[in-house]
Amino acid sequence: MTKSANSLKRNLKNSEEEGRAVEVVLPYRLKPLTYWHRGPFIPGARVWVTLKGKKKIGLLWGEAREAPPYLKETLGLLDQAPVLPKNLLSFLHWLANFYLAPAGEVLKYAVPASFFVQTRREKEAFRKETAAHMGPGFEAALFFGEDLKERSSCLRARIEKVLKERGSCLFLFPDRELLFFYAERLKDLSPLVYTADLSPKKREKIWFECLTTPQRLILGTRIALFLPVTGLALILLEEEEHHGYKQEEGFRANFRDLALMRAKMEAVPMLLASPSPTVKTYYLALKGIYRLEEGRRSPSPVKLVVLKEARGLFSTKLLNALRRTLARKGQALLFMNRPGYAPGVVCENCGHLWLCPRCQKPLRYYREEALLRCPLCAYREKALPLCPRCGSERAKPLGLGTERLKEIAKKFFPEARISLWEEKDLAAADIIIATAKVSRFSPLRRPALVAALVADQLLGHPSYLAAERAYQLLKKLALIAHENEANFIIQTYHPEHHLYRGLLQGYEAFFREELKLRHEQGFPPFGRLAQLIIYPERVKVEEVVKVVENYLKEEAAVYFGPLLESVRGKKRLSFLLRAAESESLRSYLTKVKKKLDEIFKGRLRIIVDLSPE
Repeated sequence: MTKSANSLKRNLKNSEEEGRAVEVVLPYRLKPLTYWHRGPFIPGARVWVTLKGKKKIGLLWGEAREAPPYLKETLGLLDQAPVLPKNLLSFLHWLANFYLAPAGEVLKYAVPASFFVQTRREKEAFRKETAAHMGPGFEAALFFGEDLKERSSCLRARIEKVLKERGSCLFLFPDRELLFFYAERLKDLSPLVYTADLSPKKREKIWFECLTTPQRLILGTRIALFLPVTGLALILLEEEEHHGYKQEEGFRANFRDLALMRAKMEAVPMLLASPSPTVKTYYLALKGIYRLEEGRRSPSPVKLVVLKEARGLFSTKLLNALRRTLARKGQALLFMNRPGYAPGVVCENCGHLWLCPRCQKPLRYYREEALLRCPLCAYREKALPLCPRCGSERAKPLGLGTERLKEIAKKFFPEARISLWEEKDLAAADIIIATAKVSRFSPLRRPALVAALVADQLLGHPSYLAAERAYQLLKKLALIAHENEANFIIQTYHPEHHLYRGLLQGYEAFFREELKLRHEQGFPPFGRLAQLIIYPERVKVEEVVKVVENYLKEEAAVYFGPLLESVRGKKRLSFLLRAAESESLRSYLTKVKKKLDEIFKGRLRIIVDLSPE
């Protein structure tokens, strides 16, 4: 060994003996905590520490920038090699920093809980060092194909190529239903399947299998994005438009965007697949930022019926189509996105509206269960109760839901077997009534008719994405109709809306008009949005609003709100901010968050959502 090598070895040994200030993350809603650490410095390994007088397991996050006096010392490393390899640890660092989220909250979601649980026997240490990996290079591509069989064949070919070249592939899905469809089609490739439903121990087992075994196919819901995949060579994401990739609890993010960033940081290609891509993704593909690959487009079987010309919910054209379908022993699928008997209940005597006492939202009436339920939380009460204001028994259902639709349909077709989507034995039903939970993998017997009764309801959602999500949902129904060679009827009061032109003429007709509206309003992809969410549990709402509004006005920030809601019994205040670039939004939010912390000294829970769409 040379003299310089001996000197370096001696310096490292001295450094380990003297110690250093390190950041340790624990799986709680906390920032990294600073400790003094002696011995080997292995970022990504677990470490024993004390917190509030109790022995805990945390994760060695990195070296601290500052070393405050009187630091507690760590109690020693648990692992001799990182359980979070360098590339994955860097990704989690970026995520917590970019989304202004507590590192502990990110860690709690990303890593199996069993990693941090103490047992009677000492936890087994991880000792295997994994080799660093650099992928073939980042490239993002969109595969736009409406035919599911064609898409699945194309994606399978990509996977087989990666596995043949001795790489690993991570394949993400927005829900378990689509995941299990692909798991069945790819079972001969021996995939690992990873979801949040697995027990912590099972998740831990798969984690270490990914960490130590190359050349694997991993299928999973969004949580699988955090797996330490050895030899990662490709990330696939099916149905990129699906809202199931948006995380609404804990740290807020869209996992489609996170997957793109991980692919970029790991230098691997990323393939987004979709039958009806988001406007933002398709725009980026047309601009050449993503490579665009196109599959087959399904001819649209849509027939529009204008409800202005109808006397009731069932137009003459729809009734005639239902009669023909039933006469031929066919099955009909009716769509209405309002579960229950009615979306609200009102007292005819005094006008009292039944609201959830915690969320202040109208309670849905479920007649078959004799219940009123909150659409947001678990609150329920027996229906129909006496009016709490006037004592009257004149409670009246307000509006129309799927149970009421079933009742009306029964009057028109008394001999037909009519079932709601959530009921059993759908294959035996003559008419099925479904909400947005309708699936392309259902036990239907080749429906001959699909109909959306009041499609305009989908446009009532208070979001700039209302038309896009309505298009995607109605397109799913159109594909169900196409795959079964069924007729597809849409009833609407606004046939001129570009939503329906897109369904009749093709995606581009919808895309062009929607893009024009987004440009006029400065919404994505031409601007960026962020949401500031505040839970003022021990502070007056007016005081918080004043601080936030004064700051945003000083910065000349464009914002909407505030909106004050009650969610599960807790007041929630939210502001929607808009800017040309995400960095401007992060700057506003970082500063206002710091100001709120200084003034209210931790009495607020503050959440930043940089992907509110």
